[in-house]
Amino acid sequence: MATDLATIYGTEFSLLPQPQTHERSQASYPGGDGLTSLYSGKRGLPMVVTGRLWYTNSTYNTARAALEAMIDEINAYQSEEPADYTYRGTTYYNVVFGPLRLIPAGNRRLYSWDGSTLGVAFTQELLCL
Repeated sequence: MATDLATIYGTEFSLLPQPQTHERSQASYPGGDGLTSLYSGKRGLPMVVTGRLWYTNSTYNTARAALEAMIDEINAYQSEEPADYTYRGTTYYNVVFGPLRLIPAGNRRLYSWDGSTLGVAFTQELLCL
């Protein structure tokens, strides 16, 4: 059964499928014949997730600890086996997680704090094998 990506990222995120990349490799040796074989194939369907993680109604220290725990949970998916995930009714099969990148807020700080809510923007690449 596929897991909904909203259980991982919350509600404020988007998933953007990207064009597949083609990979080519060749095997050759020096001499009269030169190129001996050429391989061509596709790498999979890359998808980019962008969004914000929030923690509300708390002190700064409590909210920061909670956000760091959320980030650690998302990072843990990088070491899991490929699995099936859904997003808005579409199922993506054999998905692996890439590194999570945090995006600094406009004031050059990583977290944005408004007195009761702490948030951080992120991006992450997924690969549907």
